[in-house]
Amino acid sequence: MDSGPTGLQPSERPEIAHVLFMDLIAFTTLPMEEQRENLKQLQKIVSGTPAFQEADRGKRLISLPTGDGMALAFFGDPISSVECALEIADSLRSYPNLKVRMGLNSGLVYQHLDINTNLNVQGGGINEAQRIMDAGDAGHILVSKGTAGLLEHLKRWAPHLDDLGEHEVKHGKKIHFYNLYTGELGNPALPARFRAERARASRITARRWLLAAIAVAAVAAAGFALYQRYSPIKRKQYVAVMGFENAKGNAEASWVNGDLTDNMRAQLGGTDKLRTISGQESAEMWKNLGLTRYESLSRNALAQLKSTGADFVVVGSYTDQGKQIHLNVELQDAGEGDTILTFTEEGTEAELDRLVARSAARLREKLGLGELSPQRKGQLEMAEAPPSIREFYYPGLTKLRDYEPQQARSYLKRAVEIEPAFPLGHAAYAEALSELGYDHEATEEARQAVDLSKGLSFEDQQSIEGRYYAMATKWEQAIVAYEKLYHYKKDDLEYGLQLAKAQWSGGHGTAALATLAELRKLPPPEGADPRIDLAEAETSVSMSDNKGALIAAESAARKAKTSGARLLRARALHWSCAILRTSGEADKARLACEESRSISRDLNDKLGIARAVTILGTIQFDKNDLPGAQRLYQEALDNAQQIGAQKDVSGSLNNLAMVLDAQGQLEPARKAYEKALSTQREIGAKDEIPGTLNNLGSLMHKQGDLAAAQSTLEEAIAAARQSNAKGSQADALANLADVLTERGNLAGAEQKYTESIAIQPDKSNKAGTLVSLADLLVTEGKFSEAEQRYGEAQGNAASKTGLAALLLAKGDAPKAEIAVRAAMKDLAKDDADAASQARLVLVQALLSQKKFTEAQQELPPLNASVKAASPAALRYGAIIAAARVQAGTGAASNITGAIGSLQKVTREAKSAGMPGIELDARLAIGEIELANGKAPVARKELAEVQREASQKGFKLIEQRAAAAIGG
Repeated sequence: MDSGPTGLQPSERPEIAHVLFMDLIAFTTLPMEEQRENLKQLQKIVSGTPAFQEADRGKRLISLPTGDGMALAFFGDPISSVECALEIADSLRSYPNLKVRMGLNSGLVYQHLDINTNLNVQGGGINEAQRIMDAGDAGHILVSKGTAGLLEHLKRWAPHLDDLGEHEVKHGKKIHFYNLYTGELGNPALPARFRAERARASRITARRWLLAAIAVAAVAAAGFALYQRYSPIKRKQYVAVMGFENAKGNAEASWVNGDLTDNMRAQLGGTDKLRTISGQESAEMWKNLGLTRYESLSRNALAQLKSTGADFVVVGSYTDQGKQIHLNVELQDAGEGDTILTFTEEGTEAELDRLVARSAARLREKLGLGELSPQRKGQLEMAEAPPSIREFYYPGLTKLRDYEPQQARSYLKRAVEIEPAFPLGHAAYAEALSELGYDHEATEEARQAVDLSKGLSFEDQQSIEGRYYAMATKWEQAIVAYEKLYHYKKDDLEYGLQLAKAQWSGGHGTAALATLAELRKLPPPEGADPRIDLAEAETSVSMSDNKGALIAAESAARKAKTSGARLLRARALHWSCAILRTSGEADKARLACEESRSISRDLNDKLGIARAVTILGTIQFDKNDLPGAQRLYQEALDNAQQIGAQKDVSGSLNNLAMVLDAQGQLEPARKAYEKALSTQREIGAKDEIPGTLNNLGSLMHKQGDLAAAQSTLEEAIAAARQSNAKGSQADALANLADVLTERGNLAGAEQKYTESIAIQPDKSNKAGTLVSLADLLVTEGKFSEAEQRYGEAQGNAASKTGLAALLLAKGDAPKAEIAVRAAMKDLAKDDADAASQARLVLVQALLSQKKFTEAQQELPPLNASVKAASPAALRYGAIIAAARVQAGTGAASNITGAIGSLQKVTREAKSAGMPGIELDARLAIGEIELANGKAPVARKELAEVQREASQKGFKLIEQRAAAAIGG
């Protein structure tokens, strides 16, 4: 590419040039050969554009190489540089490997001859174009204020300029930036540099919030009036296409409503003059109104719709007899409460597209929207469901919007089977699968939708892409996709909410709050929409700010009540309930959840009912009202099963299993866990599987099925490792160590406890595992290490019991008694096993001091607290202690009964493969026999116990056996 045509000559006076500056991003990181090829390809693209060639022929262009790009200085026509930029962007769509950014500026330059006598330009005009470009990312066409000032006066260009405001560039200079984006060409996302500035500013704003809040309160009333007058965003009006009544109730023609409604909504959209309310929002509006679909809405109903953002409403009815459709359409002004247009159209089912087009054209004319462009017509045609699937696709959408995902899946699966090339079919099917919990399948369907979406409108493409990345939990890519949508239409509340959700889901809570703060600046009613508050509550929970979350959730609930948005109020109350419950305010939480459940029942929202009663069940579980919790968890399961929400089904089964487990109903609990696990595997819920396997393994441990428990817990560890769930992995490692301890693999158990402690993120669980490891070290006779581990678990009440047991193991029974009595006072009333373990240690300490009467007094509360579901070590430990107390009375019958009880423990422990418990029972038998005149037999038994304990690592039992023989 040469330096320019010879018609332009050096000049001593500056001239205005319209400069297009561009470069290849990360050019210098490429191999030299790739640099050369990419630059050559870019030069070919640029020189092949009509705008370049026309300016070159007219000798109105100087082109300059810049190493990693080029600068084009156009003279005369101010639009040539803009057209050239868009033509380049259009061509670059075929070359995804070329990451190009562009900057446009109109300013003064000098023409001069360079050292090679080639014509060149210099001056502020070209320098500023480079600074403008430098701020962009791949795909951006950034524009200076000077160039934007020219374009804003032209109807063709003004709608495509996004004012990005002033930003600091090199040497502290501030430049006003605009972003040029047409809906197809350019990059609508905020440049990364500016996003970083906004994040820094939001952090500064957060620090100033308290002081600012005082000032805001003082001027709130005046501020609202000023805001309405001077808000930088001018509100667009919204139309809600609410649907058409099937006048004859012909079930075979029910799909026609969806076809008419969705396609008419699409034909009224795609304009800067008017926004359309989505199909999902329209479905929720019907629910909030509490009405079936009518031909015309009352003034009161229209007023309610107006308060939620609808300025115009389209309703009507149709009849379909003999494939002949008669359509009545009514356009109502929600603000005035009047009908402003009514008309009828007729056609056959085969002509349905033309019938919709004629109807939409009449509505567009009345609303002043003008005609559809050829490009928009092409996009709409691609978005229309093929005739072969309409009787499946549109009912599927209706069921999806009515939160009936199981039925929606059946319809939509049939639709994509018949027409596998229809992108919106795959997108809707993905949503149904996602609602049901089939995450892997949903992600695959969403990916297919992305692959098929080329040719749809920019908004449809980006929405499909964003949803795919969200389903795949690729949050950074989802953020980019939703940013493009949001910056394309910054007055679209839905796009802003989608962006905020992606941001907090990806761990960018501060950025999400900044986005929500921008949404609040929208003109009312959008800026005061309760969904913004609800999104803030979700974001705050993700940032562990429960106080802020509760304030936002309660604000959402109040606003939803005022506007009549009952479904939204139920969701906001659900969030309030969840936050209050985790904050320890159970009574307030219960009231919020009960109202949420009541509203959900009125609206027949099964999922809402299931989730409200789940938290109500957990509140009762926290209060140890196990029958109440079981009843509520069963209600949650019933509702989740009715709509096929498999994730909620598995969650409810898990909850029921925990209650059954706590009630000692181990076999029913096991079956519930196994059903939950089967459901999770069916839907591919990888994040849920480790926890359920862990629960199931722990239950098997309680049942004494140690081999199955070990196998299941090893599977839980592998599943947790695969999904990088450190907490679940640590819990499963600790539970596996418990099993290995009982199975006599003490070295393996010590290793697993240590691994668990190293990765456990939960402080409380970590402390519990430290206590378990210390208990094991006592069994192994490693007293110094055990004392250290108990010390590391400071704050854990069970560690005090462990220290008392350590004193007992060292032979200091009096101090052990004092220590364990103190520990018993600190144990939580609802931790029955911990309290039972402490009482067991007390009985053992009393026995060591030969305080048989006091020990006997402690047995009834000990036996009452030990249940069938208690850990085996505790259950058998209590039996062994009771036998020792019984034998301590000295009566022959008592001794015989005690030994018989211990022999039974020995047999059961041996059969179950629990050598530690077997050895402990045999030790007790030997000691009792030795104390009651059977020395030869007793010494032989004790010697055998000492030998086996030494071989298996039970050092404490070995020492006690040796001491008994030596005594």
